[in-house]
Amino acid sequence: MLVFLSWTMIIIGNSCVYLYNRQMMHLDEETLRFIFGIKLRSLRSKKSLSLKELSKASGLSPSYLNEIEKGKKYPKADKIIVLSKVLGIDFEELTSLELEQEMRTISKLLQGNLFQEIPFEIFGLPSSSIFELIAKYPNEMSGFFGTFLELARMYDIRVEDFFDSGLRNYLDHHRNIFPEIERAVDDFVQKNSISSDPESCFKDLKNKILPQLGINFEFKDFGKGSSEFNHLYFVRVGDCKIVLNDKLSTREVNFILGREIGFKILNLKPKSLTSETKSVDSFDEFLDNFKASYFSGALLVRRHKLCSQLEAWFSQKEFKGQDWIDIVQSYPGTFESVFHRTSQVLPQHFEIDRLYLLRMDFNPLSSTYNMSHELHLSALHAPHANRAGESYCRRWVTTRISQDRKNQRIVADGQVSKFYQSENTYFNLSISHPAEINSVHSKNVTLGIQLNKNVKDKIKFLGANNFEIVTVGSTCERCSLQSCEERIKPCIKELAYNDEDYQSRLKKFINEMTLA
Repeated sequence: MLVFLSWTMIIIGNSCVYLYNRQMMHLDEETLRFIFGIKLRSLRSKKSLSLKELSKASGLSPSYLNEIEKGKKYPKADKIIVLSKVLGIDFEELTSLELEQEMRTISKLLQGNLFQEIPFEIFGLPSSSIFELIAKYPNEMSGFFGTFLELARMYDIRVEDFFDSGLRNYLDHHRNIFPEIERAVDDFVQKNSISSDPESCFKDLKNKILPQLGINFEFKDFGKGSSEFNHLYFVRVGDCKIVLNDKLSTREVNFILGREIGFKILNLKPKSLTSETKSVDSFDEFLDNFKASYFSGALLVRRHKLCSQLEAWFSQKEFKGQDWIDIVQSYPGTFESVFHRTSQVLPQHFEIDRLYLLRMDFNPLSSTYNMSHELHLSALHAPHANRAGESYCRRWVTTRISQDRKNQRIVADGQVSKFYQSENTYFNLSISHPAEINSVHSKNVTLGIQLNKNVKDKIKFLGANNFEIVTVGSTCERCSLQSCEERIKPCIKELAYNDEDYQSRLKKFINEMTLA
């Protein structure tokens, strides 16, 4: 990372002094090279100079100038002086970060370091390739990114959404299993024994493991004097101490402490100051948080034990929700960590990899659901989050189960679902339990498994036809399913316009109008 003052004094050659104008405090080297390169290319084109002609006039080789224009090299100050004289502009103008009017959109993206924040590499597109495209087609790419930003504003798309999408792509590429972290956990467990009972596990972490690693923690009332931050799970104080919300359950505390151990063992530097993902500044930091969480889940939910439990459960001819509750309660971590761990072992040990994982938070006071986490493997499956204030389908086991919980602390159930206007059928395994901090609310976690012959052969209670197939939608507003008793909001035709059923009825209506 390069750090520039707004005005930096540079002394060149014969004691000549120039003011080097930099409007941004923090820009990485790659972005600075690219901005200079695209400005040089634009100015050369306006002068109708070829690379050879600019080379002859400046004394710089064509290949070197080409490297500059592609953003691969940044010339030294003496060479910038020569180029500014040849192009007939001031030194300060050539080195400023301002781009021409038609490139203002690109300029805003660059000065905001967006190309460093969005993980293009995860999608196989290094940012250098994006830069080259912009340099080659500046007007077209500026229009493209302008449209992209407009859509992002329209649908409230944030940088965190790109982080989430990048991470899902990363997990899918690795089939959601990371052998190097698994080995690190195995090595750690060989040297340290941890109880599977939540309270005993906490004592093991507190008294034996954390002191060895130099990790300190304490509990505090986050709602004392103000309720603004009582939703936070922890606040980080330096690299080796965290302050935990005293409302957290023992299982949640175990998981958070397991993450801190993961940061230490994997040599990752924790940077986020709180449990909020929006406080994360880069994808690398986002990925490090995931790796630490993966370590914690693998530490608290040992894969060999889980595989044995799943094999025994899958061999049953009848589904019982209590069997799944017994499994998740046999581990000292969060219930959600058992779901995540299941999504990690199914692809490798059971060859079941078409999965999704959802976490929905339910507020009984307003009867509203919020999808706070989602993971899709092998495809973007039908259920997904939206921030348009729409009402999630009440036919899902994911939403229904929280209503069924009532006075019970933990409820688990299963459902075979076919999403409306889709050929895909899923087995949804869901659990509902009180939220860690606000026990009035409930947290619902669902693992969806796309059904096929392999899945039905492996999971016997699915092959025994114990479930009726329930047709479900994503949200009421996007579902044109007729005569739905659970519907709480009408379908909005604009949202349902792409539904085949709606298109068929529209064609019939047009034909009737034509014949009339």
